[in-house]
Amino acid sequence: MYCPTESERRSAAAVQALAGVLFFIPPLIRHLLRPFSLTPYLRYWNRVCLIWSLFAVVIIATVWVLGLILEFPSPVLVLFLVHLVFCIVGSLSAYFAAPFRYWLIGRAFCQEELEAVFG
Repeated sequence: MYCPTESERRSAAAVQALAGVLFFIPPLIRHLLRPFSLTPYLRYWNRVCLIWSLFAVVIIATVWVLGLILEFPSPVLVLFLVHLVFCIVGSLSAYFAAPFRYWLIGRAFCQEELEAVFG
């Protein structure tokens, strides 16, 4: 099991919290700026946050477009709030080094990183 430092935990929590509002931009910037210097802990939280945020953007955009086409009130605000809550819980989990899997994302797409960090 990997034991993260305080700065790694703070950094991972900050990316999670920023992704709640800015979606996939914070983890994408971190991945593009320092892809090889990321520790296993940061790599896991960055990747799971990036995949979750991209998934959320696609779902929210699809529901919004369908709402416009079919002329019904779309639940975009509810979906955004769900994304925000997941990012806040992910931020707290990253800060306290607790395993948290964004709804099926961690197990399906980040299994290697999950095992490297949490065993």
